[in-house]
Amino acid sequence: MSRNLLDRLKELQDAMDSCQRSTENLIDDYRQSVLQTAAVVAAAKINEEKVQVEKKKELLRRMIDREREASQLAVEKVHSTAKKSIQALINDKNKELQKALDDMERTHKEELAKVKDETRQKTIHQFTAIKKRKKRAREDSKPKAARAEREREIPKCASCGKVSASLLMCSGCRVNLYCDEICQEKDWGRHEKHCPEPTMREKDT
Repeated sequence: MSRNLLDRLKELQDAMDSCQRSTENLIDDYRQSVLQTAAVVAAAKINEEKVQVEKKKELLRRMIDREREASQLAVEKVHSTAKKSIQALINDKNKELQKALDDMERTHKEELAKVKDETRQKTIHQFTAIKKRKKRAREDSKPKAARAEREREIPKCASCGKVSASLLMCSGCRVNLYCDEICQEKDWGRHEKHCPEPTMREKDT
């Protein structure tokens, strides 16, 4: 009976040891299962967080691209506005310069036309004045010429200037006429250097 009890105790002990090992194996399996589950959960969480990070990165990249595009558009707009302003200023200056050139050209033409007109008027005035002087000279010369012609036709004394149809001619030069010897003597101081013979005779009439 004692032997059976000992065997029974040994069997119980073996059963307890087996149960202990089974328990430990279950615990180890549970631990492994928990660890695997935790690892899976952690991996899933990490993947989810990674996905969220990638989404945030993509969102941030898009925001940066939009900001860059907006900045580029703003720069292009400013550049375009500045270019238009500069071109408008250049056009205004060109218009002002062209207007100044047109004014200068118009003024030059007006002054040139004025000078030409003044020169033409002056030339006409001078020509008219010369023409009048020539006409007046011709008119003045007519009575003088007529008077000279008349004086040449009417004999007069070379000394006293008396007009007479009967005068004495100097026989030396046969040019000068005198009323008498008295007039010839009065004129002799001037006439002697031209007259070789101081004698007179009556002019034929």
